[in-house]
Amino acid sequence: MPDYEFQIEKLRKVLQYMGSPHERIPVAIVAGTNGKGSVSKMIQTAATACGSKTGLYTSPHLFDIRERISINGRDIGRREFAGLDAEVRKAERGSGCGLSEFERNTALAIVYFDEEKCDLCVMEAGLGGRLDASNVCENRKVSVITKIAVDHTEYLGSTLEEIAREKTGIIRAGVPVIDASRTGLVRTEASRLRSRVFSQGKEYRAENMRPLSDGYYSFDYFSGKTVMEKITCGMRGIHQCDNAACAVTASVILGCGDEKVLRLSVAEAVMPGRLQMLRTSSGKKVFADVAHNPDSMKILSDFVKCWRPAASRLFAIFGVYKDKDYGQMAGMIREDAYKVYTVTPDNARALDGNTLAGLIGPKAVAMKNIDDAYRSALSEMMNGDWLLACGSFSIAGPVIRLASRR
Repeated sequence: MPDYEFQIEKLRKVLQYMGSPHERIPVAIVAGTNGKGSVSKMIQTAATACGSKTGLYTSPHLFDIRERISINGRDIGRREFAGLDAEVRKAERGSGCGLSEFERNTALAIVYFDEEKCDLCVMEAGLGGRLDASNVCENRKVSVITKIAVDHTEYLGSTLEEIAREKTGIIRAGVPVIDASRTGLVRTEASRLRSRVFSQGKEYRAENMRPLSDGYYSFDYFSGKTVMEKITCGMRGIHQCDNAACAVTASVILGCGDEKVLRLSVAEAVMPGRLQMLRTSSGKKVFADVAHNPDSMKILSDFVKCWRPAASRLFAIFGVYKDKDYGQMAGMIREDAYKVYTVTPDNARALDGNTLAGLIGPKAVAMKNIDDAYRSALSEMMNGDWLLACGSFSIAGPVIRLASRR
């Protein structure tokens, strides 16, 4: 397994220089491959509704880096962000430990949540778990591991077992674990550390998923003697039922067990770019999704097959990063789409859009930029056709902006 060079010790030293806020803030940490952002948002929404002052740290962002850091649903202000960024950089110099941008943002979030005296801080792990910057926080209230799939193989390993082992690095002795990983390793590690474990399909489960309208679903939740029927998800896709059940279980462990509050929180929790549907000024339907690995692309493909009207055509704006399994992803979009406009995402890790078009074949045309791809797609679409933007956060965000213009 590759040894990725994240320097959690450097981050710890910087935070110690700043008074060790990472040892104080009460944390719910969420790791996994897919669903982390949705689960984190649902936990934050439930905790806030139960009266807690709740911080939320997620990554990456769609529009503005300040989206990554919020309290009770409100993003950190520009002035606060700039001031804390300067403080963290000063601490880097004082401690002699330089941080990566992600580590610096994590430190900034921790200091912000500590200064604001948050009752709970929901921290989404950026990559892996064991050496992720979020794992520096030690005042752990619950550890959550969402679905695990093969991704970031250059850092985490090439098998599900290797990747799962990295994720289990967030588990702490005696701290409850919510396990939606669909692997046995998480349960084994939790038991070794004598941490109470709640595994999907055992201690809790989501059943009877029912399609509603426009891609939304409801489900029944079971955990021990607790039964909650017909919980409605506020984000599209049948996969959100499992995410919601995971978040509900974590929220109950955190002390938010009121059924009315939990139902409302699941219904109201929304993360942009998760099967987000928009309509253009001319009424054309646009979906933007941050699917960026084969597992999340399969979820997206299943959604399209289930919900797109048979008579409509699917147009796609598609761009990927070169450190992903883009061959599998290209195969899925080729199968589903009538026409694919490939673009090069605005990111140093981007795969060239021309290369991507070559992988997809005759259905694909490489475009100079996302704006041109968007205009070309709309000009070709007829009433009832769908436009789908996917492949990375760097594709979904700009298309959401374009489709939101009036």
